[in-house]
Amino acid sequence: MIRHRKKGQEKQAVVVDESLLKRNYEDLANAIIVQACADYIRGDKNPQRNRIIKDEVEEFLSSSYFGILTKINPHWLLLRLKTGNIKIFKDYY
Repeated sequence: MIRHRKKGQEKQAVVVDESLLKRNYEDLANAIIVQACADYIRGDKNPQRNRIIKDEVEEFLSSSYFGILTKINPHWLLLRLKTGNIKIFKDYY
């Protein structure tokens, strides 16, 4: 796809690789989910703050936004987070 943008008086063609663009969005979506999972696992030393973090992550997992980001079953993921049976995220916390 070629998009045009004006720079002063002249037009410049900008070539956009759509597959690269899609991959970048997928990478961003994955990073958001990994960070949420890492936050859930890591928690906080303060028990009250720890509960708030876990509640926020659980709310995120049940949101429509999570469904837009991924096709992962949120109930499956939350069960894995609660039982500590998730090895994918060990490098992130």
